[in-house]
This record gives sequence, structure tokens and C-alpha cells, in this order.
Amino acid sequence: NPCYLIVMPIAINGNGTITGVTVGGLPDGIVDTDMLAANAVATAKIADDAVTDPKENLSGTAKAWVNFSLASGSIRDDFNIDSLTDNGTGLFTINFTNAMANANYCCVSSGSQATNQVLSASTYNRVCEASPNNTTSCSVACYAPNNATLVDIVYAGVAVFGD
Repeated sequence: NPCYLIVMPIAINGNGTITGVTVGGLPDGIVDTDMLAANAVATAKIADDAVTDPKENLSGTAKAWVNFSLASGSIRDDFNIDSLTDNGTGLFTINFTNAMANANYCCVSSGSQATNQVLSASTYNRVCEASPNNTTSCSVACYAPNNATLVDIVYAGVAVFGD
């Protein structure tokens, strides 16, 4: 049995058309966009930026969080926080950039008199509470637990979970 080697030039032009090969793989045909589409895989891949659901809509993740100082009213770092409103000593409102789906979300808070403070029997003297107001904000109150006096603390953290 003789073996034949057929050499045909294959070319790809500027619009992606391959010439010199048929759809079946034999020489002398053209594989173009229409032929490729007819034989394409039915499931499209996810293109870059095709997922448009922002982080705050993913189930189980914090929808908003903030690390801030009540003493200075300044935000150190945050996600989905528009601003803070100072309502007096120890009282703040946290305003969200994107509203929560409803007012039944959960606020988790923490507070300390100083950053990087190792808590001990003598330093656990501040409490920070947060509570939902409505879909666009939540309230924060910080106080000394021994006498319930409102205080502006150096470190406050609030995370919000919900729909």
C-alpha cells in the first residue's frame, strides 16, 4: 500500500477565516464564521465582566462593614459605607452606599478604647452596640459598661449581614 502525503497551504486571513481546509479536515475548502457557528458548542463561556452581581448581593457575605474612630469620626476602612453621622458623644449613624434589601439585617459590632489593644480585665471597659434603623442606615452606641456613660471610643467596627 503506497502512502501519499498531500501538502496544501493553509492560510488565516485578517478576519479569522481559515482557507485550505474543509470543515471535515480535507484540503480545498473554507472554514468561516458561519461554519464555525453551525458546529459551535451550545454552552457559551462566561466572558469577562459578564457576572454583574456586585459583592454586596452575594449570599453569606457582609453586605457592609466599617472600621472607624468615634473619637475623631473618621473611617479607617470600609465596604458599602457612604458616610458616618455624629449624633453626639458615643452615638453615630452609619449610612450605606447601597441600601439593604429590607430592614431585617443583622449588625455585629465591636469597640475598644485603643487600636491594637490586648484586652484584659483592666481594658475591656467599652461596649459598642449597633442596631438596624432602616434599609439605608444603622445606629451605633458606645458606652462604658460599669456606669452606662456614652463615650467616644478610638476603635469601632461594625459588619452588616442580610439579604
